[in-house]
Amino acid sequence: MSRIRSIKPQFCTSEQVTSCSRDARLLFILMWTFCDDWGVHPDNVGRLKMECFPGDDDVGRERIAHLVDELLGAGLLARYTAGAEKFLFVTGWAKHQKVDHPNEKARFPGPREDSRTFANDRDGSRLKGVESIGEEEDSKGEDSHTAAPRELPLGDRASVVDLAPLVVNLWNEMAERAGLDRVKKITPPRQQAAMRCVRDVGGLEAVRAMFERVGRSRFLRGLTNGKGHPNWKGADFDWVLRPENCVKICEGNYDDKQHPKAGGGDHGRPASLAELGARAELEARGGDR
Repeated sequence: MSRIRSIKPQFCTSEQVTSCSRDARLLFILMWTFCDDWGVHPDNVGRLKMECFPGDDDVGRERIAHLVDELLGAGLLARYTAGAEKFLFVTGWAKHQKVDHPNEKARFPGPREDSRTFANDRDGSRLKGVESIGEEEDSKGEDSHTAAPRELPLGDRASVVDLAPLVVNLWNEMAERAGLDRVKKITPPRQQAAMRCVRDVGGLEAVRAMFERVGRSRFLRGLTNGKGHPNWKGADFDWVLRPENCVKICEGNYDDKQHPKAGGGDHGRPASLAELGARAELEARGGDR
């Protein structure tokens, strides 16, 4: 059942959104109205054609498939399976859509049934969903880590959303600018490392902020060896995703300029990796303004 959805003014100027073609952006907006109240739509190009472009003869099934691939590549959608069915998930749904009375009867199977929550669960008490690198917040917006905590549900179910390609895309975009090696193949160990990193750091946006920190570090780019590293040639994807290195990067150990060490969490406890990732994300956003 179709429903009215919200669109923010910042959608039009989001770098992530504008990286897609005009038709892909239009499909993205139109499909929201046919998603369930948790941002899920069947992965069916015929259905998307009839729902979103019923009167456009020049937009056929092949064209729709290409547009979906664009949105997947930009990280705006994620594809997953639940049983024998395939679905598309709007990765920034919980942050950008508010649904006051979600329709349980029209709900599609989720990536994991315990990973779904109401889009208006603003305190995040029930949120165990997937966070997007999606549209930027408005100037009055909430901190993304308080409005929608990003805990990726991992487990042994085959229906978990595979975010490894999105992590690789984020790395390759940064690596191309920074002169580091790009990832050409996603091996099973890399897939596991990427999924673990998304979970531990606190979501795709926090991973992006961590990668941007890598791209700003002369040591991690191999421009300086540093003490005790005479043969150092720079970080690569596999090195960065090691849990111990993620912690050091998020703490700022490899930053060119010395910043105060990240302090403890609440009540003086050590900061978690997710908290460090959120701080790196906020720092990256502040630097972009």
